[in-house]
Amino acid sequence: MYLDGTNGPYPSNGGEQMFSKNQIKLLWVVVKVESGIPVMIEAYGDKKSAEMRERDLRKYMHPENDETGVFEIPTRGS
Repeated sequence: MYLDGTNGPYPSNGGEQMFSKNQIKLLWVVVKVESGIPVMIEAYGDKKSAEMRERDLRKYMHPENDETGVFEIPTRGS
């Protein structure tokens, strides 16, 4: 299964569009680091959700020892 929820590059019900192999999609990754050790990685399909999760994580972390960040990852369609 692909990140977009499909099982392959071909339309399954005739109503979906086929994605080009060269089409680039973005995946947003939230990483939480505690005392220099990555302890959590989560992926999101949109930037807003990733940023909301990062804000929520920052509420409960120790800023002098811990860090969190949002990273944009380009992916290619299959």
